[in-house]
This record gives sequence, C-alpha cells and structure tokens, in this order.
Amino acid sequence: MQQDMIDLLQKIKENKFDFTEIDKLHLATSLMDHIGDLRSEVRDELVYVVLAHLFHDQHFNEEELTQFLNQLKSDSYLFYDINNKEPWSVLKRSFSLLQLVILVYVHRRDHAIDVKEIDLLFDDFMNYLNQETVFIGYDDRVGWVHATAHSADLLAQFVQLETCDEKKLLIMFNQMLKLVKQRHVIYTHNEDERLVKAVKKGLDRQLLSESFLTNWVKQFTVDSEVIDQEQRLNLKHNIKQFLSTLYFSCQDNKLYVYIADDIKTIMINDIYK
Repeated sequence: MQQDMIDLLQKIKENKFDFTEIDKLHLATSLMDHIGDLRSEVRDELVYVVLAHLFHDQHFNEEELTQFLNQLKSDSYLFYDINNKEPWSVLKRSFSLLQLVILVYVHRRDHAIDVKEIDLLFDDFMNYLNQETVFIGYDDRVGWVHATAHSADLLAQFVQLETCDEKKLLIMFNQMLKLVKQRHVIYTHNEDERLVKAVKKGLDRQLLSESFLTNWVKQFTVDSEVIDQEQRLNLKHNIKQFLSTLYFSCQDNKLYVYIADDIKTIMINDIYK
C-alpha cells in the first residue's frame, strides 16, 4: 500500500469515518487488495476498520454489498492459498472472515442481502472450516492472525439468523467442537471467549435438544488416539479453557444448568484426571 493511501485512511479515521467527497465504492474496491497486508498497523488499524465502516454504515446498495460478499468468499479471499504454499496467506483468509462478519450482521440488521446469498455463504464458510489448518492467534512478526476467533465471530452471526434452523445449528456446534479440539496449536488469545459467545447465541435460539447438547459436551475429552505428549497438552489446555468459560456462562442460567453439571463431570473425570 502506498503512503498516500495510508495517509488517506488515517485522515478518514481521524475524521470519525466521514466519507464526504470520497468515492466510497472505489475506496472499498482498493482496500480489498490490501485486506491481508503483512503490516498489522495497516491491516488491523486502517484497512479493516475503514472497510468495515464502509460496509456497516449503509454506504452501499444490495447489489454492491452482494458483489463484495461474493468476492470475499471466493478463491481469491476466503479460500486464498488454502493449502498454505505462501507464507502468511492465512491473513487474507482470516481478515476476509472479519469483513464477512460485518456483511452478515448488516443482513441481519437491514435484510440488505438476499437470503439465498447468505445461505450460499453459509455453505462456503462450512467448507472453509473443513479446510483451514492455520489456527494461531498472534505472531510477533505479523500481529493478530486469529482465524479461530474470526471464525467464531462469523459463527456468532450465523446462529442468530432467523433462517438458521436446527440442522444448521447442529452443523455449527459440531464445527465449534472441532475448532476447540485443535491439538496442533495452543489457544492463548481469548479464542475460548469468542467461541463461547457463539455457543451462547446458539443456545439462546432454543432449537437444540437437551440430549444433543449433553452428548455434544461429552465429546470435549482428550482422545486416546492422541499419543504425542505436546499435542495432548495442547488439546487438554484448549478444552479446559473453553469448558471453563462455558461453565461460568451457564451455571447461573436455569435453562443451561444441566450443561454446567455435564461440564463439571468432564472436568473432574477427564481434564483434571
């Protein structure tokens, strides 16, 4: 990104995202090219926030929002170098997720994007979760990476959709189970809190049966086939952090007290064993 563009973004930010006399469509299109910039001060503090405001603050019509949505979920963004042949290609994927969070929220708020487009995005997002392999939260060289946290944020939007039925909730809860049970990375940057937020939003829909949720919680154990000691420690840590956060979110709610009880049993019999 050229310095003149950086200066413009800083000015927009200083002016509280006033886009008067700015070609907003051209700006958003230009920012898409830098969504995965390796410099955190550019990617996080300028590109993300300015583009998010452009999407959030009702500057674009449905056709324009849909075009951006389809671009963000494409092979050039959400699935960009999904096999990780390029260093830090995950940044483009992860920060595409964050903008999709905004677009799904805008759909929820304004019904500004056709439901069919959101349904297609859901399918693509589930496909992405099945393929992503880079789940680190932060790296000193590039700053926040956070594919897990950003995925959790998008899950939190999807579970709240009026069109999200029991079938989709089941799919997402099982995806969250897989995200928690990552054994090749240790979550230390509030991934558990972001995931629990998505879980709680899903629970509040009151569409999932007690039997499903009880069985779901019971799957948060350290699998016996994981032999490598470092992987076992990672897995135990990730499960413990998530279940602890979920426990304190459920224990004082009479609707979810059985979930807290199930968590306590698992923690005693497996995690702290």
